[in-house]
Amino acid sequence: MAVSSSSPPVEATDGRGVNHDTMVAKETLISRSSSSGELSTIEKDPWSSEQVILVAENWKLTEKDTETLVTLGGRLRDISHPHNIPDQVIRYVKARSRSIDAAEKMFRNMIKWRLENKVDTILDDH
Repeated sequence: MAVSSSSPPVEATDGRGVNHDTMVAKETLISRSSSSGELSTIEKDPWSSEQVILVAENWKLTEKDTETLVTLGGRLRDISHPHNIPDQVIRYVKARSRSIDAAEKMFRNMIKWRLENKVDTILDDH
């Protein structure tokens, strides 16, 4: 079956309708450090309002979902882990029908499991 040259290009999305190229471009713009060597927004605070807004746009969150994400982010401030970023945490909010308590428990259990099983250092350890 031949593909017509007039066919629109297929965009790579993640099932949520989020275009990966667009998402990567936005993240790159936000994470670029200035020429003065200052830390980027992501490096300073992954839970900054700019990051939360970006995630809300990418995931097409409602205002209530965004508020839930911000509340959960506040509860998770004690966890210093690369997965403790809005774009990861929102998955747990969605998985637990937007229950903040259930999402928090699930996220904390995931981090605990990753630490106990040394998932993040397995390549360095072997």
